[in-house]
Amino acid sequence: MHLVADIGGTHARFRLGGREATLSSNAHRSAEDAIETFLGGAAAPSVIVLAVAGPVQDGRCVGTNLPWSLDER
Repeated sequence: MHLVADIGGTHARFRLGGREATLSSNAHRSAEDAIETFLGGAAAPSVIVLAVAGPVQDGRCVGTNLPWSLDER
């Protein structure tokens, strides 16, 4: 199953299969934390695709309006 997410400074929107949720970005300390909250203990997806508000350089992104650091690894 594929997890897709749109990560922004205000909200993080997630979809996995037919399940969707919008979480407050500021309520989570990292993208990993928000993903774990969304999954709620469910099995990890085989693929994760993230759209992030910020520049990506060398596979790494620090959000423009959110201090989350994301790495493609």
